[in-house]
Amino acid sequence: MKRFVNKKAVTITAVLGLALGGAGIALAGFVGGGSGSGSATTGFPTSFTVSSPIFTGGPLYPGQGGDDIVATIQNATGTSLPLHGVQVSITGVTMNPPGSLYATQPGVPPCTADDYALQAPFPGSWTGGVSNGPIQQGQTLTWNGFGIPIPSGKYVVGGLPATVLGNAFVGPLSGLQLVMLNLSENQNACQGASVQVTVSAN
Repeated sequence: MKRFVNKKAVTITAVLGLALGGAGIALAGFVGGGSGSGSATTGFPTSFTVSSPIFTGGPLYPGQGGDDIVATIQNATGTSLPLHGVQVSITGVTMNPPGSLYATQPGVPPCTADDYALQAPFPGSWTGGVSNGPIQQGQTLTWNGFGIPIPSGKYVVGGLPATVLGNAFVGPLSGLQLVMLNLSENQNACQGASVQVTVSAN
């Protein structure tokens, strides 16, 4: 018996075969390794940088002297930044370890932030305290910066930009001291205590 083959069907099959073969060759050409690289930007601080305060003057005693507070305030934001103010606050007290001479003695009140104060001349550049003659004192005192623009990379010196060290806010905060008050109650629990102070700029 004679078989008939559809020539049109054969032609289509051949074309499909060529097309698939071509696709196989093209895909093989894209197989391989490669690399790409990019970069991301690290940002600047967004506000004034303030160093941890240190204290000069020695140990504190009730009603005797005081410690100067030393801090460095710098604009490292990459752009000019207005200085509205500097605030200094007593934020806490850590008593001497339990079991020491006075910390757990019956009848001795605990040592708290109320045993200490910030003091500055009155009238003067610091505000927010209660005036007592030529001195004002409080748990928080503020210096007004009046929004003076401080260029990037500059230190705050007396409220004005400067790159040199050794003035109001690069060194001791001008006129400001941390003191221990002489209270009528027993303050023996404050022996050996640590006082925490925070300095902030905005």
